[in-house]
Amino acid sequence: MDICKGTFTPNATIAGAGYHVTSCTKLSDFNISALLDHELDALHLTLARLNTADLQNELDRIPSLFQGLKCLYISAVVASGLSLLLCIALSFRPCVVVSWANAVVTLIGSVVLLIGNTFIVVVVGGDLADKANSFGKHIGFSVSVGQKFVAITWTASAMMAVMGGYWTYKSRHLVREIRKVVPQVQRWGADF
Repeated sequence: MDICKGTFTPNATIAGAGYHVTSCTKLSDFNISALLDHELDALHLTLARLNTADLQNELDRIPSLFQGLKCLYISAVVASGLSLLLCIALSFRPCVVVSWANAVVTLIGSVVLLIGNTFIVVVVGGDLADKANSFGKHIGFSVSVGQKFVAITWTASAMMAVMGGYWTYKSRHLVREIRKVVPQVQRWGADF
């Protein structure tokens, strides 16, 4: 994940304007304080001259917040992709082990998204935004947590939980079906 900056070409007011990316920074190297200092430089100000050391400390926590969020979301995407592959495998040959594996993978993905949304975005992000707002109030600085982003994450977590519930039900149903058939299958020498 990179953070890029640039301008609109030819400008933002023209219909069909495009983006002209001038530079990109890795998320781990992103320094919000330096970006704000660069913007304030036009007014011959810096965050240090505005007596905002506490604000700078809070802003410096943002990249680590994004790193944690990135790790959790990548884990959730991997769980979702693995679940898709397991679904494809199950469409060719129903198998109890693969069905249970799919249930576990989707439930793990749901829990990872739930942790990412609850802990990192709501708790840590909300706390960081509150502190940044209180430390930056005297200079007119404010931060907010994106509610649309939070809603999308909650929806994805709920959908993964529903899929986990479905595969748990399907796995239990498959086990019941096998138990009904097992005595007959064992007589014929078939193997599961």
